[in-house]
Amino acid sequence: MGNYRWTICALLFFATTVNYLDRQVLSLLHPTLEKQFNWSNSDYANITAAFQFVYAISMLFAGRFVDRLGTKWGYIVALVIWSLGAMMHAVALPVGTGC
Repeated sequence: MGNYRWTICALLFFATTVNYLDRQVLSLLHPTLEKQFNWSNSDYANITAAFQFVYAISMLFAGRFVDRLGTKWGYIVALVIWSLGAMMHAVALPVGTGC
């Protein structure tokens, strides 16, 4: 086995780190996005609240989901879903454009 376990540990660490960084992007970009899309504080709060609400609801089911699939497949599925969600940002419509 040797370094294989440490390689897996490093990959899990970096995937988790990217996940946490991805969650912080919206708050870091708030001033820039506020100017670019003419967001009010209410618009930003609604977007942040929607994200946190969906995240909280999904955590109600995540434990049972991972218990059924197992840790390996549960992490793979979660990573794929998170990646698809990140890719879907490219086709998202700006808030308040009426499109």
